[in-house]
Amino acid sequence: VSTGSVSDTTPVRTNYYETTGTLKLARPEIGRLVIEHEEIPGYMPKMTMPFKVAEASLMEGLQPNDRLAFRIVDTPDEAWIDRIRKIGVAEPVAGPT
Repeated sequence: VSTGSVSDTTPVRTNYYETTGTLKLARPEIGRLVIEHEEIPGYMPKMTMPFKVAEASLMEGLQPNDRLAFRIVDTPDEAWIDRIRKIGVAEPVAGPT
Protein backbone atom coordinates (compact mmCIF):
# COMPACT_ATOMS: atom_id res chain seq x y z
CA VAL A 1 0.00 0.00 0.00
CA SER A 2 1.45 3.35 -1.03
CA THR A 3 1.08 6.43 1.13
CA GLY A 4 1.70 8.74 -1.80
CA SER A 5 4.85 10.24 -0.29
CA VAL A 6 8.16 9.98 -2.06
CA SER A 7 11.44 9.82 -0.20
CA ASP A 8 14.37 11.47 -1.99
CA THR A 9 17.12 8.90 -1.66
CA THR A 10 18.89 9.92 -4.87
CA PRO A 11 22.61 10.32 -4.13
CA VAL A 12 23.99 13.82 -4.65
CA ARG A 13 26.28 14.02 -7.68
CA THR A 14 29.67 15.27 -6.55
CA ASN A 15 32.56 15.84 -8.95
CA TYR A 16 36.15 16.77 -8.12
CA TYR A 17 38.41 18.77 -10.43
CA GLU A 18 42.14 19.38 -9.97
CA THR A 19 43.58 22.46 -11.67
CA THR A 20 46.08 25.28 -11.39
CA GLY A 21 45.84 29.04 -11.55
CA THR A 22 47.11 32.40 -10.40
CA LEU A 23 45.61 34.15 -7.39
CA LYS A 24 44.32 37.60 -8.31
CA LEU A 25 42.52 38.62 -5.10
CA ALA A 26 41.93 37.11 -1.67
CA ARG A 27 38.75 38.01 0.22
CA PRO A 28 39.02 36.01 3.45
CA GLU A 29 36.31 38.12 5.10
CA ILE A 30 33.77 36.57 2.72
CA GLY A 31 35.55 33.23 2.14
CA ARG A 32 36.42 33.87 -1.51
CA LEU A 33 39.46 33.78 -3.78
CA VAL A 34 39.53 35.27 -7.27
CA ILE A 35 41.68 32.98 -9.40
CA GLU A 36 42.72 33.07 -13.05
CA HIS A 37 42.57 29.34 -13.70
CA GLU A 38 43.51 27.04 -16.54
CA GLU A 39 40.94 25.18 -18.63
CA ILE A 40 39.27 22.42 -16.65
CA PRO A 41 38.44 19.75 -19.24
CA GLY A 42 34.82 18.65 -19.05
CA TYR A 43 33.96 21.45 -16.61
CA MET A 44 34.81 24.99 -17.75
CA PRO A 45 37.14 27.01 -20.00
CA LYS A 46 40.09 29.07 -18.81
CA MET A 47 38.84 32.20 -17.03
CA THR A 48 39.19 34.48 -14.01
CA MET A 49 36.45 34.01 -11.42
CA PRO A 50 35.69 34.00 -7.70
CA PHE A 51 35.67 30.70 -5.83
CA LYS A 52 34.13 29.90 -2.47
CA VAL A 53 36.70 28.34 -0.12
CA ALA A 54 35.69 25.59 2.33
CA GLU A 55 37.72 26.93 5.26
CA ALA A 56 39.35 30.31 5.90
CA SER A 57 42.52 28.52 7.02
CA LEU A 58 43.08 27.42 3.41
CA MET A 59 43.68 31.07 2.47
CA GLU A 60 46.29 31.82 5.13
CA GLY A 61 49.54 33.16 3.71
CA LEU A 62 48.30 33.43 0.13
CA GLN A 63 49.20 36.57 -1.82
CA PRO A 64 48.20 37.95 -5.24
CA ASN A 65 50.28 36.38 -8.05
CA ASP A 66 50.79 33.14 -6.12
CA ARG A 67 50.54 30.14 -8.45
CA LEU A 68 48.17 27.60 -6.96
CA ALA A 69 47.23 23.97 -7.42
CA PHE A 70 43.72 23.44 -6.10
CA ARG A 71 40.74 21.10 -6.09
CA ILE A 72 37.19 22.14 -6.82
CA VAL A 73 34.28 20.19 -5.34
CA ASP A 74 31.19 20.55 -7.54
CA THR A 75 27.63 19.52 -6.60
CA PRO A 76 24.36 20.36 -8.37
CA ASP A 77 23.82 23.26 -5.94
CA GLU A 78 27.27 24.76 -5.39
CA ALA A 79 31.02 24.51 -5.93
CA TRP A 80 33.94 25.31 -3.65
CA ILE A 81 37.67 24.79 -3.17
CA ASP A 82 38.59 22.25 -0.52
CA ARG A 83 42.35 21.92 -1.16
CA ILE A 84 44.95 24.56 -2.08
CA ARG A 85 48.71 24.33 -2.44
CA LYS A 86 51.05 27.17 -3.42
CA ILE A 87 53.28 25.99 -6.26
CA GLY A 88 55.15 29.19 -7.11
CA VAL A 89 54.79 32.86 -7.96
CA ALA A 90 53.65 34.15 -11.35
CA GLU A 91 55.94 36.49 -13.24
CA PRO A 92 54.56 40.04 -13.22
CA VAL A 93 53.01 41.06 -16.52
CA ALA A 94 54.72 44.16 -17.93
CA GLY A 95 52.34 47.02 -18.63
CA PRO A 96 52.49 49.30 -21.66
CA THR A 97 55.48 51.61 -21.85
